[in-house]
Amino acid sequence: GFDTVFTVTNTGATTVVAKVRWREALNSRETRDFNIVLSPFDVWTAAVTSDASGNGAVVRTYDNTCTSPALPTSTTAAGSREVAFTSIAYDGTDASFPNDKASTALSRVREGYFEVISMGQFISEASAVPTAAKHGATGVPANCTTVANSTAVHYNGPDLAANTADDLIAAPGNVLKGSVSFINVASGQAVDAPVTAIAGFSDGQQIWDLPGNVNPDLA
Repeated sequence: GFDTVFTVTNTGATTVVAKVRWREALNSRETRDFNIVLSPFDVWTAAVTSDASGNGAVVRTYDNTCTSPALPTSTTAAGSREVAFTSIAYDGTDASFPNDKASTALSRVREGYFEVISMGQFISEASAVPTAAKHGATGVPANCTTVANSTAVHYNGPDLAANTADDLIAAPGNVLKGSVSFINVASGQAVDAPVTAIAGFSDGQQIWDLPGNVNPDLA
């Protein structure tokens, strides 16, 4: 009956690209990841809650912050976007992720933890992606489609000279902070969860990677 409600805040004056990755508790297998693009001083809010069947879980947001890829419109919660967690990394249905010999049940995704890894900051706030990600007077970013497409397909690798100006990303700074609460609306219970922050995570280079990729990680 508990939802996990959380915030991720960019405390800096530059646009940040971060990886958000959820892992299940039994064996730390990934259940979902995507990239978020936080404009200066932006706050992204979302929640992990039960899926429609009650067997699995989804991450759901009413927030307008751009993600890559864009999250699908929810069919059950009007005005929100959501994406379901998956058992593919442990149930043996994909050869890239061998069965871990534990339960293959989807219910494994209902308990676990998540990581938010700052991958880099855009060098120029005047370039296309930061401009498109910036929230306007109505609180809606200028063009999340531009953001999703650019951060997903235009980056060519660690050689920044090979990329266009819109894709130049500097090393991540120590600018992200977060909060997590467990909330059970039916019982009126709420409790904050501890959040661990790791400063100086990068060795001075950007560590950008595609949404859906297992990198970067805490290894």
